[in-house]
Amino acid sequence: MNTPEPFAATRPTAPGGYLELLSRAGRLRHRVRLGALPLRAGRAYHNDLILDDPYVCPTHAELELAGDRLRVRDLGSRNGVVAPGGRRTHDEVWVASGQTFQLGRAKLRFRSTGFPVAPAREDRDASWLLRLFERPGFLVPLLLGTAALSAWLTVLESAKRMEPSALATRVAGIALGLVLWTLVWSAATRLAQHRWRFLSHCGVACGALWASAATETGLLYLVFALQLPTAWEPLLVAASAPALILPLYGHLRFASGASHRRLGWIATGVVCALLALVAVFQYGVDDPFQDAPELSVPLKPPAFLLVRGESPAAFFQRAADLEAVLVDERTEKK
Repeated sequence: MNTPEPFAATRPTAPGGYLELLSRAGRLRHRVRLGALPLRAGRAYHNDLILDDPYVCPTHAELELAGDRLRVRDLGSRNGVVAPGGRRTHDEVWVASGQTFQLGRAKLRFRSTGFPVAPAREDRDASWLLRLFERPGFLVPLLLGTAALSAWLTVLESAKRMEPSALATRVAGIALGLVLWTLVWSAATRLAQHRWRFLSHCGVACGALWASAATETGLLYLVFALQLPTAWEPLLVAASAPALILPLYGHLRFASGASHRRLGWIATGVVCALLALVAVFQYGVDDPFQDAPELSVPLKPPAFLLVRGESPAAFFQRAADLEAVLVDERTEKK
């Protein structure tokens, strides 16, 4: 005849909820299922729930379920139990589902199995947009368009007629820079994710060039249309930050497995730091004398002007007055 073990009758299993250990900021650190009750909590190793807190006694309190509430009974501890309302006591405390209490400085929260949870969030992951760079039908036209864009920008930035060979050399240099940039990110992805993703990073780099060109063109048209002074240039540089943050975020998404929010903050911080350095070196030093002419507001078609600027007659008159002043100063020096 088999005799049942007495231990099985003394500790019935009652899975009535969970006990959550919180940080001081209220963030969840650990979750314990309340199975065999009652259970004892303390700092000693013979307890069911061990709390590594110097303000918790070796045997601090006993926890037991009563319906949908948790009864916390102090076992003669030095610091007692902090009730949900913040009152410290050496007596028993009743904790409802969702409420917090403290043993020493360990913050605990009770959750019953019937505690309602928030509905699931809609997954709005934007990875599908990045996956477009892995499709040849999208990537090949993007690469060809990037080469044409590089050639067009090179012609626009040149002040003289360019020979086809020189133009091809400039475009090849831009292409080589994109390849090297892609190889760096591919190597980083290989180390972190064990995959190269060369085409993905190449597509992101091409997209970055298009975004940068579109942003710069739009800002220059805005400067010309509103006839903004040069004092607005640092703000316009800052306005180009999104065109740099998004491609950097795309590279990080392929190279790292961190959360979207964390990668977004990293990309934003890096771009802001780089723009700050550019602003310091470009606008922090006031040098009135330069060895090359600088065009602060590129010329655009007059139809894009939104404000009435200086008339041609007034411009030439002001130029003539300035020339007369220079002639007088030269005559006085002689």
